[in-house]
Amino acid sequence: MFYVERDADDNVIGLFLKPTASAAEALSFDHPDILAFLSPEHHQDDDAQDLLLSDLSMARVIEDLIEILINKNVLMLTELPEAAQTKILTRKSIRDKFAKVRDDLT
Repeated sequence: MFYVERDADDNVIGLFLKPTASAAEALSFDHPDILAFLSPEHHQDDDAQDLLLSDLSMARVIEDLIEILINKNVLMLTELPEAAQTKILTRKSIRDKFAKVRDDLT
């Protein structure tokens, strides 16, 4: 579940894991408005789009690296700050849900 912030035209302009003053509307991760917001076509500026795509791919690299280090017992998840643990576990849960949706579509 994501909490969305919308602009005056009712377009999603921000996603949050917890409700905020400007983002109280809860939508499922596969809601069309969220998928549209995350799509590269949503971002008109080429540089902004390139940066967003780079950030997303880099986040995946870092997540995969952390997972490898944990699996090889080089790093224990509990050695990380609690906030980092929560973010990692939340992202893993979200990625697992997206993988399930992707698998269901194929």
